Amino acid sequence: MSDTGVKIPTGATTTGEDPWIDEAWVSPQNIYGAGEASVTAATFDSGDQTQVLKAYGFDFSAIPDGATIDGVYVTINARSDHATAVRFDLVQLLDTSRAKVGTNLAETPVNIVIAAADYNFGAADNLWGNALTPAWVKDADFGVAIGVHAYTANSQVWIDSVVMTVYYHIAPVDKTLADSGSGADAQTIQVAGSLADTGAGADVLSALQAALSLLESGSGADALSVVQQVLAYLEDSGAGEDLISIVQTAEQALADSGSGVDALTLAISALLADSGSGADAQTIQADLFL
Repeated sequence: MSDTGVKIPTGATTTGEDPWIDEAWVSPQNIYGAGEASVTAATFDSGDQTQVLKAYGFDFSAIPDGATIDGVYVTINARSDHATAVRFDLVQLLDTSRAKVGTNLAETPVNIVIAAADYNFGAADNLWGNALTPAWVKDADFGVAIGVHAYTANSQVWIDSVVMTVYYHIAPVDKTLADSGSGADAQTIQVAGSLADTGAGADVLSALQAALSLLESGSGADALSVVQQVLAYLEDSGAGEDLISIVQTAEQALADSGSGVDALTLAISALLADSGSGADAQTIQADLFL
């Protein structure tokens, strides 16, 4: 599984949406800039609810269009004027029209203490009751809605920041290279797993897919050309040194041996197994039948 890393919003608004209609947020844009968004009006009393603070405009453009979204994790840094004065009672995702959708993760209210603290909602495998897609989370209006309920007279609440992380994965690639020029009828390369832990980034998987697509097009490339193409794409996409080293060695072994079975076993199976990438790194499984 890959993730986007922590992202900040680029937009924020306060809007009354029943039952969150009593008190507007002051300076909502401060959740991604200097200062804090706040509700400190003397009229914010027990039973009142803030307006909805909407944070949106997160930059998730790095998520590949073909990825599957696995979960969303939101962290809100907030404080109050009293240990039991206010509670989150709304933390819910926004759709592409900036409307609240899915599960409210603060339906059971969450107390906000006096000292500034992080309040976490969601998880790597929590979609908040939505069928999220890359297009959805990359939309400029996607984000999170926040509301706070007062439990004492003259309550006050401040929010310093709202950040979000999206988790996703790319489906394993299963490409048949029947027309690779080797004369084999069942030549298959399977590339599975996440590239995130190798330092290569998701772009390398796209590069591998592109290289394999060249073979499917009927170009007649032989096994050596396959590895050369993959190497070129890896080098151009900024892959980690371990991956490049593996493919460089595979290329040399193929060049020296004329693409024999022994060389492929050495270059693909043994080298990948012994690459030192570690148990948490990307796994590449290759079976070449020549």
